[in-house]
Amino acid sequence: AGEDGEDCSNKLVYMTAVGTMNNCLGGASLYVSIDELRSWQYVGSLFSQLGQNFTYYASCLPPPDQRDRGDNIPPGSKGYGGHCDQFGKDCRMWECPDFFETNTPGIQAFKYSDQARERFQFAQDFYVLSESQLTNYSLAGLQDGQDAYSGMMDGNFYPATPVDYGVVYASKSFQAADKRRLWLGWVFEDSLGCTELCADGTPFIREVLQWQGAQTLMREITYNADTETLRFYPIAETRKLRLGAPLYDGHFLLHTHGETASPVTQLLLPEEHTYDDASEQQITRSGGAGDHAAGDSMGGADSPVLGPSHPGSLDRSPSGRRQVEVLLNFTLQAEEGELRVQDMDQLHPFEFALEMLTGNGTHTRIKVNGTASVPGGPANRECGDVRPAPHLLGGERWSCVHTAAVWVDREHSGGFSKDSTQGGPIKLPAAGVKGTDLSLDVWVDRSLLEVYAFDGSSVVTSRIYPLPVVEERPSSVQTPKHSAEAGSPGHVQMGAWGYQVSAKWGPGHVKVKAEVHELGSCWIEGDRD
Repeated sequence: AGEDGEDCSNKLVYMTAVGTMNNCLGGASLYVSIDELRSWQYVGSLFSQLGQNFTYYASCLPPPDQRDRGDNIPPGSKGYGGHCDQFGKDCRMWECPDFFETNTPGIQAFKYSDQARERFQFAQDFYVLSESQLTNYSLAGLQDGQDAYSGMMDGNFYPATPVDYGVVYASKSFQAADKRRLWLGWVFEDSLGCTELCADGTPFIREVLQWQGAQTLMREITYNADTETLRFYPIAETRKLRLGAPLYDGHFLLHTHGETASPVTQLLLPEEHTYDDASEQQITRSGGAGDHAAGDSMGGADSPVLGPSHPGSLDRSPSGRRQVEVLLNFTLQAEEGELRVQDMDQLHPFEFALEMLTGNGTHTRIKVNGTASVPGGPANRECGDVRPAPHLLGGERWSCVHTAAVWVDREHSGGFSKDSTQGGPIKLPAAGVKGTDLSLDVWVDRSLLEVYAFDGSSVVTSRIYPLPVVEERPSSVQTPKHSAEAGSPGHVQMGAWGYQVSAKWGPGHVKVKAEVHELGSCWIEGDRD
C-alpha cells in the first residue's frame, strides 16, 4: 500500500538503487516509485558493506570513549562508521551501483564503485555474486538494517572481486535486445602528476594531450560456472573496426632453456624518425621482414628475429600501429622424449609476454605468469590427462595451468607514464585449466590499453604516455627526469610502434598463434560490412 493507504497491488512498481554512505557505511539505498516515476520513496537497503561482511560492524564502530555521548559526539562519529570518511580505509561510500541477473539463470550480480586513499588503486569497481532465490526485497522494506541482496554463494559470503585491475571507474551495464548483458566503463587519466582520479588534470594533460578521460570498449558480461566468476570481453561487434588484412597473422614456436627466457619474436618492428636540431638531418630506423633495428629489441642487438613483419604493414597502419588489436594464444608444450619423474611431480613456473616498443628506448611489457604441471604428473590427471605415461604413448601432450596472473609493467613506458605495475590473479578452476590456447588479447588505442587474459577472466585497463609527436612542447611541460627520452639530444618523433613476444617455460617450448589488426575509428557513418 502507498503512504495514504492506497491499494497499489495493480500498479507498476519501479525500483532504483542509489550509491550512498549510510551510517558511515557504503551501500546502495533502494527506492520505489508507484506513480510512473513522478516521485520516489526510500524503502531500505539493496546491499551494503555490512551485508557484504558482518565484521565491518565491529571494524567501523567509533572508539569506546566516543560511544553514547549524546551531544558530545564529534561530528561524523555517530553510527557504525566512526569518523565518516568517503574514502576511508575500511568504511567508505559506494557509487554507481549496478544489479542484474547473469546469463545463467539463478545467479545475480551486484556491482559497486568506491574510492580509498590508502589503496594502491584509488578508484575501482567490484562485483559480488549471489544466488537469486536469496534476494528478498521484503527485508529491505523492514528497514532494520538488513539488505535485500544476500551476497552469498554456496552458503558463504562472496568476496568483492575487481571488475578490472586498472584505471576503470563508475561502470554501468544494460541488457541488449538480444539479451546480452553489455558493460561500459569510464577510463580516467593516470599520467605522472595525477593523483586520485586526476580531476584537475596536469600541464601535460591540459597542454599536450588536450583531452581527459575516455570510455572503454563495450564489453559483454558472462558467467563462468567453472570458477563462479564473471568474464568481461569486448563485444563481437568490435571486429567491425578492423581495417583490411591483418598486419600480422602467423604461428611460431618459442624455444626456452630452463629458466631463461626465449629469444623474442618480433611481430612488427618499430620505426623511428630522429631529427637533429642542428642539421635537421633525418635518420630513419625501420624494420622489414627479418631485419633487426639495434636497440629496439628487448632482447638486445644480437637477439634473433623469428617472426616476419608483413610487407607493407607500415603503409596499412594509418595510426602508426597505435590503434591495433593484438590477439595471442599460447600453448605450453613438453619437450619430445621422456620426462623425468621429478619433472612430473612438481609445478613449473611459466611466463608469456607481449612487449610494445613505443620508440626512443621505451617499452611496455604485458605478461601472464603462473605455475603449470607437465604431462603424466598427478596434478595433470585432475586436469583431464588420464594417461599414466603419455611420454610413452605419443600423441597430444599438454600441460595443466594451476595458478596464473596478468600484469601490465610500465617501468619502462617512458614519457609521462607512471612506472608502476597493474594487474592481479586470474581465478582458475580448482583442478586447473588445460595449458592450450591460453589467450592474451590486447586492444591498443594510443595511450589506452585494454588487456584481457584467458578470454576475459581477468582484465587490466591501463594508460601509457610515451612522448607524443609534437613540433614544439609548451615550456610548462617538462620531460620527466626518469624518462628514457630525458636528456636526449635533438627533437625525437616516434614512428610506428613495434610488437614482440617472448616466453619462459622450463619443461619445453611454447607454441604461439598471433594476429595483429589495425583498427579504425568507432565514429562511423552507416554500417560497416
